Amino acid sequence: MAALLGAALLGQPQLQLVALRVEAWCDDSIRIRMNPGSTTDPGVPPAILDDLPGALTDDCATGGGSREIWSGLLSLGAMARLEPSTIISSGNLRATVFSDGSLQFVRAADNTSLFSVQTPRFDAHGSTLPGFWVMAFNVSAPPERVYGLGQVEGTSGVSCPTPDGTQRGLPLERNGLKFDLSTSKFHVSIPWMVSSNGYGLLLNLPGAGAVSVGKAGGSSWSVTAQRQLDVWVTTTSAGTDRTRLDGLYARYADATGHATPLSPNALRFWQSRLRYRTSDEALTVARRYGALNISLGVFIIDFHNQRVDGDFVMEPECYPDVAALVNGVRDSSDAELMVSLWPFIRAGSKSHANLTAAGCVATGSNVDPTSAACRTLMWDAYIKPNYFDHGVRHFWLDETDFMKDGLSCGGKDFCGRWWHNAWLQTFADGLAREGVPPLILTRGWWPGAQRYGGVLWSSDIFSSFAELRAQVPEGIAASLSGVPWWTTDVGGFGCPTSPHNDTDPYMQELIQRWYQFGALCPIFRTHGCRAGEVPPQPSRPADICVQGQGPQGSCGANEIWSFGPQVQPVLEKYIQLRNVELAPYLRELADNVTANGALTMRALAFEFPADKQCIGISDQFLLGPKYLVAPVVEQGAVTRRMYFPAGASWCNYWTGETVEGGVWRNVSAPIDTLPLFRRCG
Repeated sequence: MAALLGAALLGQPQLQLVALRVEAWCDDSIRIRMNPGSTTDPGVPPAILDDLPGALTDDCATGGGSREIWSGLLSLGAMARLEPSTIISSGNLRATVFSDGSLQFVRAADNTSLFSVQTPRFDAHGSTLPGFWVMAFNVSAPPERVYGLGQVEGTSGVSCPTPDGTQRGLPLERNGLKFDLSTSKFHVSIPWMVSSNGYGLLLNLPGAGAVSVGKAGGSSWSVTAQRQLDVWVTTTSAGTDRTRLDGLYARYADATGHATPLSPNALRFWQSRLRYRTSDEALTVARRYGALNISLGVFIIDFHNQRVDGDFVMEPECYPDVAALVNGVRDSSDAELMVSLWPFIRAGSKSHANLTAAGCVATGSNVDPTSAACRTLMWDAYIKPNYFDHGVRHFWLDETDFMKDGLSCGGKDFCGRWWHNAWLQTFADGLAREGVPPLILTRGWWPGAQRYGGVLWSSDIFSSFAELRAQVPEGIAASLSGVPWWTTDVGGFGCPTSPHNDTDPYMQELIQRWYQFGALCPIFRTHGCRAGEVPPQPSRPADICVQGQGPQGSCGANEIWSFGPQVQPVLEKYIQLRNVELAPYLRELADNVTANGALTMRALAFEFPADKQCIGISDQFLLGPKYLVAPVVEQGAVTRRMYFPAGASWCNYWTGETVEGGVWRNVSAPIDTLPLFRRCG
């Protein structure tokens, strides 16, 4: 085809060559890449770069089996005229490219305008990295509600939340909000947004930037250091209800990778605390759960299980036989063992010299997995022989939140967020070579992490009702942002140190309410570092096994019996609800996630788009399409007001009482009862 298009250089009136490629990329989806060329050698004609890090998979054919592609060069600038240049289609999505570099997207079946993109802007002078561009573009759209853009809330802080009581959940509707496109401990932005008008947009650039959403809709995007613009757009399929957004997530999964199959044990209850300091300590806990006839799904050994970060071997003085620990936990409680690994390569560690010589250590002593050679070396030399070969199949990749620098892929403002996925990929690829589906707990995420078995959790949060209240919309928003498997530290981590002992009335009430919420989350996992009875010091050498936070290197116990005999039966009730009664439904939901990209935690407005009363409700959710959940998040509450969406009948899970949808009700919620309803008509 003729070469027809480019874009203007910000602040430069002269003409400039710009490369553009527009191509069908998955059904009903189009990818747009635009490159203004080199900032250091403007005499070199620009060309589309195919080897930049990104989230999209390379095997996303359209329904016709091939991609329609348009590409070309155009000299353009201040004299460009606004006139149609070319049209490209992919199923129900049609893009019109204009000669000034702007684009318009239309749903083909009903010729409805979805949005338009103004001429992207490129600035060679403001970039944080030499030789890169600052890029910006604006999306204009009819009135819309915007969802997604990550797991973000009002909590602030680097190590622990700022102790000022500011934990607050942000609205699910992102209108009027601005987000940094970055990752920190309590902020995992994800550049994937979904519109109530029936389209989704992914900024396929893993560096730093920002996005602002207009109060009535539309959005403004910017990135600080990139080589070319890369945007992927999708819409609902022809013949489907355009108000239903399910299809957008199916296309998102097609484009960024389907979630790996989830092992059945991952759907059961996960037990963790900071810390199980020895094998004996862990096995004592696992055996007690077994004696209670409670099956665990995953049992976690937290950090400081190595003598030095970067040894990548469990300290033999504390865990003398890893295979025996794996088998003992499984035999006692049915659980699979998960081990926490931090990404630091400390001087003096067993891997430091080898990984440094291989160029696999980035700034700040972080492992650099952004090269395939380093990923293979990590697995073959350390993870497989020291963990996998002893029976460890599940991994907790902690400290994955902050963007890393000094990577083989480039500076952090260019590709720092690709680090998250590359580190997960190290383990996922190794497990795949052994025929084992990955299960990886992480607090760093970028689109595509689901194809590496990622489970996102919301970091080291407060143990408070305010934080519990914030977690409900945070989890729903994560799901709307393409995260299929999400969880919290049930009970709150207790960071900074909670003033509440595990057996005081506040904590006893909080833990019951949090277990009720956790049992209906995609993943049900407890963890914590709170005041309470500290298990006896292990008999191993104190300078090795007794290290880390809290007295004797451990915080208070965090098992169901740790909160008092009147609390334990309630916690058991919700573990059994999860492990036994909901098990068949959870398996069905997990299969649908893998096959179709289905959402797990669903906003009411997502599942019932025709019911306008659902808009703005962020303290209720549906687990899949069936269960309506209204967590109790207020201290002292024994009732709560909840909405029953119109278009369905709802049966109380505990009593069988039926409520016809379209009404608000005050429902009973004594301390042992979660307001839980199932769709029954």
